[in-house]
This record gives sequence, structure tokens and C-alpha cells, in this order.
Amino acid sequence: MAVVSITTNTEPKATSPVEPWRAALDEVIAIQESWGDQQESEYASIILKMLLTFPEKGYLATLEASLRIGADYWAKYLPSSVDPLNKPYRLADKGWRMYLYGFYETFLEQAWLLRYDDPRQDCLVHLLMDLQNLPKVTYRDYGKEWIAYHNDSVWGELTEDKWNAKFASDQAEPTEPEAKKDFILTCDEWVNYSCFLARFSGSGAHIAYEGQTKWPSIDVELALEKPIPTGKLGQCRLLVASNWLIHAGKFIYEDMKKTGAERWGLGRWGRWTEAIRGILKAGGQTDEVTARLQAALDTIVSLTPDASEVKESTGAEESSEGGEVKESIEVKESGESKNGDQVKEADQIFQVFSKRTKM
Repeated sequence: MAVVSITTNTEPKATSPVEPWRAALDEVIAIQESWGDQQESEYASIILKMLLTFPEKGYLATLEASLRIGADYWAKYLPSSVDPLNKPYRLADKGWRMYLYGFYETFLEQAWLLRYDDPRQDCLVHLLMDLQNLPKVTYRDYGKEWIAYHNDSVWGELTEDKWNAKFASDQAEPTEPEAKKDFILTCDEWVNYSCFLARFSGSGAHIAYEGQTKWPSIDVELALEKPIPTGKLGQCRLLVASNWLIHAGKFIYEDMKKTGAERWGLGRWGRWTEAIRGILKAGGQTDEVTARLQAALDTIVSLTPDASEVKESTGAEESSEGGEVKESIEVKESGESKNGDQVKEADQIFQVFSKRTKM
């Protein structure tokens, strides 16, 4: 009788590395579940389920997630504390600030980690839209009344703080291998987050916070009105600017048209248009950057059917600038120090507004 030798491979199979966005959610879920019966919330697992079922379930996934998040606050978080003197419903803001802070922190981390062209970025934006369709609830914070998921103070604080915490994109790309690796990763994450802000600004979920247009004003200017550095840094700046114009071009254009100011008007829109055309004509960019620039230009063209309107605005701004220069010279010659001080003060304000904050 023949003996058949059977061998088995007992070596463990290599597992695929967990994607950063999934690892981040798993970490928060583990922390939340570690409280056992005292677990206060489960928004991280709700977000994970939503992202895993999108796009197969379409925006039904975001609708289900919004309903579960609404229930998470009322059924789990609000009555969560075992301390009868420290229950969220006893607080002036009914615990909304702390709940929203945790939820938005987890939510916005996904905006950093999901790649800018991942359709799940749209999923995040649509979740905000569905949350805004829930019955409105108000809470008090900083002596004012806010509506959760609409004009709440926490969203404004966190989105602004994370934008302010951007990397020092005005510094040269490092040459040391480990530092260069970290720099490239940070560039990619900054493109991701900027793209999310652009998608949000151009969506139905957008809440017009005062000064919010400074995000594209500064970041598009950095790419299209300043010298473009070589390497990853230049690619990063151009991708950020392109995504702002692709996803929030209409929002930017209409705000410029309404404002009509020298620093934020159609003349600047026209300069951005010509800058993109010049970069595309010069060539030398990666296929990825070239494709996004072309898509941005297509968006600009679709929003500007009357090119003469932009041209006239540009001419008016140039004339205004010329007049201001002439007036400045006359002031200097006449020795009117008061007006000179006002010009100096205005210049200082502009520099503060334009300066990119660093960590």
C-alpha cells in the first residue's frame, strides 16, 4: 500500500496592512468600547459602518448613519454618567459641546486620512447634510444659543484649528530621508483635508462662517500667485488650489462677484485663470497635477461664460491700484504723515491676514 505524504504549510499568511483611516477609527472604537456598560457613545463605529457600506448602499448609508448618531446622543450619551450630579442633561449645554467635540474630532480625522479623490470624502460631506435634516436642537455655549450640526460653535472652532495647524508649506522640502518621508506624508494629508474643506464649502451642507473664504484666498494664492517650488511641495500647492476650484469654484466665484473688492473680486478670478493656463502651457507637471489643473480650468470656464466681465473687472482693479499708487506718492510728497500711517496700518493688517500660521 502506497503511503501518501501530506505536508501542510503552517506559516502564517501575510495580512494586508490596515489603511490609516480604518486604523484611526478602530483605535477610537477600542477606547469607546473599553468603558463597557459605562460606554458613553459609539459614533466611531457608526462612521466605520457607513464608510464600509459606501458606495454600495449609496447615500442610504449616510442617512442611516445620521439617524444612528442622533439616537447615540439622546439614548446613550445624554443619560450616560453614573454620577447623578454630573449627568450631561444637568449641564447648561446638555453635554452637546463635549459630544460634538468628540464626534467632529473623529469625523475630521477621516477628512485628513481619506485620499482626496476617494468617493468616501463625498460620503463625509453628505453625512453632514443628513445630520442637518434631523430635527433641530439648540444648546447654549459662550453665552449664545447654537444649533447642533448647523451653526454650532464646535464645528467652526475645529475646522479652523485644523486648517491653522497645517504644515509649514512655505518651507523648503527636506533632504534627510526620514524627514522627507514625513514631509511627503504630511503634504498628502494636507491635500486630503483641503479637498474636504473645498467639497464642504461647495456643498449644500456649507455654513457661511464669517471669513471662511480666507481658506481658498490664501491657499489658492500660494499656488497661483507665488513662485511654484519644485518637487512634492509644488505638487501639493497646485493640487490644493485645483481642488478648491473644482469643488468650490461656484462658491468662490459668486462670493468674489458679490464682494467685488480689490483683494477678492473677479479681477483675481481672471488672474487665477491665466495662471492655470500658463502652468499648463509650460508643462513639466506630473500627470496627476496636470489632470487636476485642467479640471480646474474647465470649471472656471464653465462658470465664466462672459469673459469680458472678468476682463473689465481686472482693468478696473488695475486702474484702482494705479490710482492708489499715485495717491500714495502725493501723500508722501506733501508730508501728510496721518495718511501715511493709515497706509502703513492697512499694509500691516493685510500681512497678518495673508501670513500662513504655523504649528
